[in-house]
Amino acid sequence: MLFAEAILGWLTQLMLVVAVGAARDAFVAPAIGAQAAHQIMTMVACGAVFGAIVLFVRWVRPTATQAWALGGLWMVLGMGFEFGVFHYVGDQPWEMLLADYNLLRGRLLVLLWITVLTGPYLATRLHR
Repeated sequence: MLFAEAILGWLTQLMLVVAVGAARDAFVAPAIGAQAAHQIMTMVACGAVFGAIVLFVRWVRPTATQAWALGGLWMVLGMGFEFGVFHYVGDQPWEMLLADYNLLRGRLLVLLWITVLTGPYLATRLHR
């Protein structure tokens, strides 16, 4: 498996998540409120990302070890992008960024990172 393919897979996921976030902010949140929109669209993002991962796995056919490495790489890249861009470029405080990980308050972003981390391995198992 080539590094360039892994980066292409991550960029695809990034575009999907950005599109889901834009749809959440533009259409869903005004209609049903920020909290419900966050919850629904986080699940939509998880489904979209997992779908992209399944297609990627069918294309690249990683081994189980490579699949775990992909998930780890993608999670690090994604979280680095999220925290780097939103904090350092978007000037959002750390408290606001970390609040999206509080499951006790109904914030579900951690589910997206679980999908990204485990998705390649699960898709590899489904494909075989």
